Amino acid sequence: MGWTTRTTTGLTNIHEREVRACPAEVWEAMSTLSSPQDRVWPRDRWPRLRLSDGLRPGSDGGHGPIRYGVTRVEEGSALTFALDPAGGVSGWHGFTLAPTDAGTRVTHTLAIESPSATVITVVVPLHDALLEDLLDQLAAAVEHRELTRSPQSLGVRARRALVRVSARR
Repeated sequence: MGWTTRTTTGLTNIHEREVRACPAEVWEAMSTLSSPQDRVWPRDRWPRLRLSDGLRPGSDGGHGPIRYGVTRVEEGSALTFALDPAGGVSGWHGFTLAPTDAGTRVTHTLAIESPSATVITVVVPLHDALLEDLLDQLAAAVEHRELTRSPQSLGVRARRALVRVSARR
């Protein structure tokens, strides 16, 4: 789908969605990430996002085997995480919110340094599916409508099964 671009140091992966809600409403929903009242994370399909101290700089956590920490919170506009190389991925990822005429553009950027073949062929496609699910859930939450999503592709289901088998070993 063209979310990923190779760079001289690794890769950049960008997902965007315009939602019909003002940035303050979108931020309010985003600020629930990893909390018991989380309105955004697609936990029915993906390992739960856990952060040691919520969305505060210095809070550590992640989801599944991917580990990261909160490095920046700009209320109403940006949220950035540093990936922990111990989890197999180096770099950063984050969200930005920008007002548009119709609402808010939500952008998620992932920058991976020196990705391995496994990261490129397994982690990034899973990340793509998770981000699209997250953006679907965010849009439904802030637009006050029923959540609709596409079924997971065979490739995503196969990669998830591979990750589960690898985790058991």
